[in-house]
Amino acid sequence: MDIVNFFETLAGKWFSQRTVHDLSLQKSRAGQSDLEIDWLTKDHGDVMALCSQANVDAASALGGLRVGQNSLMEGDTQRYSASTLMVV
Repeated sequence: MDIVNFFETLAGKWFSQRTVHDLSLQKSRAGQSDLEIDWLTKDHGDVMALCSQANVDAASALGGLRVGQNSLMEGDTQRYSASTLMVV
């Protein structure tokens, strides 16, 4: 398996559940995240734009990984949403 195959395998929808322990306050909070991971080819517009922005030759890129996160911690009223793009 090469690195591109590895990242292509990551693509899809993922679920993460975690618990945070604050020992000094003797409290715990649970949280959940929905993750959406997309593999983008090296000729995808967003990959090319990020390469240009970073002054990197887009021809040397293998592709890009876009990760979207939508999370909620126990006790919070608002969800946290973020997205990031990494170029390989």
